[in-house]
Formats: sequence, C-alpha cells, structure tokens
Amino acid sequence: MSSFKKMKKNIPEVNNKKRLPKRKHRPVLLPGMKDVLAQEQTYWEYILEMATQTSRAYGYQRLEVPMVEEEQLYVRALGKDCPLITKEELFSWKTKQEEKLALRPEFTAGIVRAYIEHGMINLPQPLKFWTNGPLYRNEPSQAGRYRQFNQIDWEIIGSPHPAIEAELISLAYHLLTDLGLEVMVKVNSIGMAEDRKEYINALKDYLRPHRKNIDALSQELYTKDPLRILASKDVNTKEILKQAPQLVDFLSDESRDHFMRTLEYLDAGDIVYHLDPFLVKSFGYYSHTLFELILRKDAEELDPMSLVSGGHYHNLVHDLGGTEETTGAGMGFGLERVVLAMKEAGITPGAVIAPEVFLAQIGETARKHSLQLLEELRAEGIPVISNVSKNGLADQLSLANKSTVKITLILGQKEMIDKTIIVRDMENGSQESVMQTKLMATLKRYLKK
Repeated sequence: MSSFKKMKKNIPEVNNKKRLPKRKHRPVLLPGMKDVLAQEQTYWEYILEMATQTSRAYGYQRLEVPMVEEEQLYVRALGKDCPLITKEELFSWKTKQEEKLALRPEFTAGIVRAYIEHGMINLPQPLKFWTNGPLYRNEPSQAGRYRQFNQIDWEIIGSPHPAIEAELISLAYHLLTDLGLEVMVKVNSIGMAEDRKEYINALKDYLRPHRKNIDALSQELYTKDPLRILASKDVNTKEILKQAPQLVDFLSDESRDHFMRTLEYLDAGDIVYHLDPFLVKSFGYYSHTLFELILRKDAEELDPMSLVSGGHYHNLVHDLGGTEETTGAGMGFGLERVVLAMKEAGITPGAVIAPEVFLAQIGETARKHSLQLLEELRAEGIPVISNVSKNGLADQLSLANKSTVKITLILGQKEMIDKTIIVRDMENGSQESVMQTKLMATLKRYLKK
C-alpha cells in the first residue's frame, strides 16, 4: 500500500451536516403562565393607555407597591379562611433571615399597607389610587385564569360615602363599553359582620336537610365558611339555593341604606345592573356592596368570566393598623380576560380619544343628576369625564385643569332649581349660564372653535 493510501486511510471522514448539541430538556412555558407576543401587544398598549387617561381624568394618582410583601400581610387582610391561605395558593417562602414572604396575589392589601405606613391619613380625604402589574396565585389554570396574571387596580380610601362604589362601577362600565364590549353589572350587599352572622345561621338552618344533596365542596364549607356556598357552580346546589333565604333581608338599617344609596347613584347614571343575591367573595375584608362586570352574552353561563370585580371594605384599614373610621372601596380589572373578550368579539384597538369636557357638580342632588348627564353626553359622542367622589368645586376645577379639557360644566343646587348649567371655557376663563335643554347645541358650538 502506497504512503498516500495509508495517509488517506487514517484521515477521519468529514460530516458536512451541522450537528446541534444534544439537549436533555428543551425549556417550555410553565403551566399557568403566558407569553404576550408582539401581535398581542397592541391590545395591551391600547387598554393601558385608555386606563391611564381615564384614571388621570377621574383624579386617581398612580401608586406602585412591591411584588413581594410579608406573608402575614395577606393572611391578616384576606382572612385565615380565604382559599388563598387555606389551600396554600400563595407563592410564599422563607428567606435565610427567617422572613416569611409572599408574592402579591392582589393589590388592595399592599396599597392599604402603604396608605397607613406613609401617614396618608393626614392628607385631605378621600385619596384615590390606581396601579397595574402582575399578580400571582398558585391555583389551577384555565381560560382567562393564570398563575401569573395582570390587573389594573383602582382604590378609593378615606370616605364611607356610597358614591365611591358607584364611581368605581361607572368607571369600569364606561371603560369596558368604550373598549367595545357589551357588559352586565352584577351587584349585591353582604352588609356588615353582624348582619352576616345572623344570616349564616338562617342559611345553615335552611341547608341542614339538604346537606347530603349539595356538592362536596359546599358540604365542607357548611362548617368552615357557609357564605361561600352561595357562589357554588354545581348545578344541583344552585337549584337548592334558589329557595334559600337572601342576605339582603338580614341587612341592618344602616347597611340597607348604604346599599340603596349606591343603587340610586347607578340609577341616576342610567347604568343597568342586575341584583345577584349569590354574589359573594372569598376575600375576608369585603363588606357592604360587592360588584362584578361580566360579558352580557355570558349572563346565563354557570360560571361566567369576571372582567372586573370589587367592593367596599369597612374594617381593612383598621385591621392592618390604621384608624377605625377609615373605610374604602376598590376593584381589579383583568387584562388577559379583557384582551380575550375583545379578540373573541372581533374588536381591534383604535385610537384613544382625549376628553374635551369635564363635568363638575356641587351637592347631593347635582351629584346624582351628573351621572345621568354624563351618559347623555357620551351618547352624543362628546368625550366627557367627571369625579363624583369629590365635593368641593376647587378640587374638581383643579382636576379639570390637569386633564387639559376645553370646557368645564358646573352643576350646583341653584342650577338644578333653575334647570340651567354653567359652561366655562377653560382657555380664556369666560363662562355663561345656559338652559340644560340647550346644552348639547352649546357644547358642539364651543368644541368646533
């Protein structure tokens, strides 16, 4: 054999195919998590821009709270019987320093903690906050429900007035309808702890003969947390509950008055709502009014997807170390769920329209009428904002200036009697009083300038 042949024999064959390194495991998305891809970003940006503009217009200040808090904050706020606590659905851990920490499962507790810790009780009340970001719950995932999910949150702290709950519902309703969704408002009152104690005894008395026929979870809740049986999604249990006593019949005069005044504000704003005696929440801090917004097409579903959920909290500030008389209300808006609803409805994001008119009101009668007027202005295509939780004219005019509207409408007690309204040009400060019947024509003339 020649030297050349021997050399060729000893040269290894070259494989021209590119070899990829072997991988034992290719990383994939965890269950209950979601990638927000580029083609979906337009929905998120549009919704967040609409929410930002609406929040500023209503006088909400942005507040950021950490994603990590002491675990005990959520135990105290949500209650030891809350499923997030009992089923260990908090993402929690112990540090090397023996600190027990948790990822935030909701915004309200952290915002109230910040309100107390930074002495905000000493500022003019009420205070209005909004924020957005990811939340974490280690619970089974399904359509529109993730272990990491995103919410926009609004809180009003420092006022017991029923108008604040009506304002939150109105804000959520108009934001969702402005996004193109047809929604339904569901409301209920769970009163105060004393009201619920008497009702729970009556509910247990009613359910006692039916215990073997209700679902397994409801049987467990019968002794641990009977009120949550009302939220059962089991068909047989729901049928049994149709004849159960209703909580509204056990409300004290104070609780009933609070709820009725909230409904009066919704009526004044022409916001159609459905009284749902089975609407309850697992978070222990809620009292008085609860509300939820769902898609109208899902109204008959056994377990409709909630787009917005919230309510009043009477004792939370005090339970976390604040003053006893400080109450509030808040709500969470599910971003993933709203994006899903918009896609299913074939809605594509449009341009965000800046408000041009601010509606200020003075006095209880004017406040109620302003909600109706808001709806009439919106129906005429006039981009309008208001703030029913503010009483003083100076505060409302300050908000109008910050929102850079062209026109401010002022409705007071005198105007309600005379059936007039003041139209103020925010550019030159001039104003005139016009009959309410001529308001639309007057506004269109001003806005064409």
